[in-house]
Amino acid sequence: MSAYIQFFIRHEDTFLPIGIFSRNNAIYQVFDGIAKWGKIRPVGEPILNDAEKIVKEFIGVSEKALARANEEKNMIVNFNNSVEEKLQSIEGYNSYIAEITDDIKGLEAAQQYLWFLRDILESIEYTDFNKQPYLYVGVEVEGKVEELI
Repeated sequence: MSAYIQFFIRHEDTFLPIGIFSRNNAIYQVFDGIAKWGKIRPVGEPILNDAEKIVKEFIGVSEKALARANEEKNMIVNFNNSVEEKLQSIEGYNSYIAEITDDIKGLEAAQQYLWFLRDILESIEYTDFNKQPYLYVGVEVEGKVEELI
């Protein structure tokens, strides 16, 4: 069973969905410990700061892993193996490098979504909406969102 994390903007007593992410998405992974199951909770600047920091760290770790994998792949040609074994090893590294590259793209997309949320929060500072929480997040939110706070 796949779970989904959802984001909402609050306008007066109405909650408008602005994003939904499955378990395999970086946004879900970052907010998994923050969002409540079957409920929603406000998302403020401290939560966004933490989420941005986590994503940035994940990108850095993934980029280092990518560089290391490319270095190791390039060293294969110097091994005392048969050409066939070298090609198999290179093929394995190519698959691993493609996975890391896909992970980095997913993390960069998550980073852009967090920037989108930050833009929303920053624009609220100049409106009357800042009198109440404006961004909300929840996992497996069903029914009337207004009743799930």
